[in-house]
Amino acid sequence: SYITGYHDEWTNSLIAACFCLVSMTLLYSDTSTVGTTTLVLSWGTVAAIAITLALGCAHFDSDNLGSPPSDIFQSSSYWLGFLAAARFGVYDFAGYYNCCYAGELLESPRSTIPRVVIGSAVGVSFVFAAVYLAIMGYLPWFGPGGFADKDSASYNHIMSSFYEKMFDARVGSAFTVLVAWTIFGSSFSMMFAYSNIPWAAAKDGYFFQFFAHSHPSQAGLADYSLLVLTAVSFLCCFLRLDTVIEGMLTTRLIVQFAAQSLGLLLLKPAPEQDGTFTVPCKPFTNVVTIIGFVTLFATTQNSLVSGNAPLLECSVGLIAAGLVVFVVWDSYFDRSGGEKSAPLMEIHQFEDPDKFEFLEKPESDAEYKFM
Repeated sequence: SYITGYHDEWTNSLIAACFCLVSMTLLYSDTSTVGTTTLVLSWGTVAAIAITLALGCAHFDSDNLGSPPSDIFQSSSYWLGFLAAARFGVYDFAGYYNCCYAGELLESPRSTIPRVVIGSAVGVSFVFAAVYLAIMGYLPWFGPGGFADKDSASYNHIMSSFYEKMFDARVGSAFTVLVAWTIFGSSFSMMFAYSNIPWAAAKDGYFFQFFAHSHPSQAGLADYSLLVLTAVSFLCCFLRLDTVIEGMLTTRLIVQFAAQSLGLLLLKPAPEQDGTFTVPCKPFTNVVTIIGFVTLFATTQNSLVSGNAPLLECSVGLIAAGLVVFVVWDSYFDRSGGEKSAPLMEIHQFEDPDKFEFLEKPESDAEYKFM
């Protein structure tokens, strides 16, 4: 909308849907090709960050940082806004653990995953802080060009306005394309990571076996899972972006983030698992993490208290429905996706471990099973 000059929801949705389809097309290949594409896309992201930091530092004006009003922290609306911003911050950081979703495709995952996760989280923290500081030191907070003013162009197109003010509209438009490149790279890597979740769960017997299918000729391609994810993502492109982001995060705050921290407290690694990564300052860091994510979950938009979209109620209902479905599925279906049945026979083992006696003779050779 910055380049065209008008804001049209359908146009934005169609662009997002096209991004989704192009990502699926590029991902429909073996893992080596996906890795090469990821590196190419990452170069654009690194270039955008480096250019922004260099120009922001060169034109930095500390007067633009200003100072908040003295009573800002006494307002409840400030803290609710802070928590809302924190939820979007969780979304912005969501890519740091993508390697966990493709653990089976990694070399030495037990040592690689902790290094990648911690390194990415720390690196992204510094990058975000530096980029925000560079922008805030050049663009004013309020006024005609202020990025905190909802009536300002900077509010919706902060990076484009950053370059337009520094140079002109043509440079702003050119950098808008580079920002779109960065967004596409993020979507590409996220779709690759998320398509591996149903595939891995199905292979381990914890999800529908339909998703366990792998492409016969493209190594590492979870094709059925990717196609279903693309279809769902395509439909979500026609919903409000802020609603989709909050909806995606609300359930995961409990099911993924808080639950993982709780699991680290309750579950113990097997004695033979030498070299298992240990969480620093455990259990303090786990408790802080759980409290933080539960707080974000509890303050999500809801209809009952705040009169907003019922995201919190839908999330609670979705978690409850998921538990019910899993319990029913786990009770009636085995890990291979078939219906559970009573044992066909009992087996008595003699002293010789290679000899077995069937107490009930099966009707055919196909029914000889060791339970």
